[in-house]
Amino acid sequence: MKTIYYLLLFTIGIAACSTPNESSFEFDLSTVYNQINFDQPTIGQTSIYLRFDGSNFGASNSSINYSGDTLLVTLTSKSGNSYTFQEEITSGSTVFNLSSSYIDGHDIVKTSEWQLDGDSLRFSNGATFLQWNETLTIPLVVDENTPNASLRNWGTNNTNSTNTYLGISAGRINDFNFDDLTVSYLNNSANSSVFEIVCNRPFAIIRSSVFNESSLSGFGWDLQLGN
Repeated sequence: MKTIYYLLLFTIGIAACSTPNESSFEFDLSTVYNQINFDQPTIGQTSIYLRFDGSNFGASNSSINYSGDTLLVTLTSKSGNSYTFQEEITSGSTVFNLSSSYIDGHDIVKTSEWQLDGDSLRFSNGATFLQWNETLTIPLVVDENTPNASLRNWGTNNTNSTNTYLGISAGRINDFNFDDLTVSYLNNSANSSVFEIVCNRPFAIIRSSVFNESSLSGFGWDLQLGN
């Protein structure tokens, strides 16, 4: 009986010694799942984006519907503050099964170059699925003077069309909760379209979308975190 008692104490002692101290771990989702991470950039990091169609942009009943198309964006080179990415629509995406393409250049690999200037990101050269205008500088960190907004299913509750940049303290995109999001808008008067890019640091682009000012319908890409 004493032998069993000592064995039990020994087992409990071993279990106590082998239990990890969870508070000592730093959990960085972007590193665990190999997301592109501008704080810890490593060649080969890949981010996954899902395409969606959206309706009623910025309205309380706004909605998005994922189309079944997946975009892989891989960091292929880095020199100083210059980053080069390779972008490719996966072969299993819905667009490959339709006779009429709704994604420009869906069957080619695109290469894009970006500049990171402090806490701002700027598209500089090449072709990309995620950005529709080369002149927009994207802030990755919320400034204290930036107007605040709330994120809806698609777009924000912002009603002031003169606001180019907005800040969101917390928002949910593609089933993941993000903190300190930045929102950038750019109007294209030539075709009555508006570009919206939602970012944060370290992931950079979380959502990139375009919509028509009249119909409030459009499309975009959402970052998918995890597997």
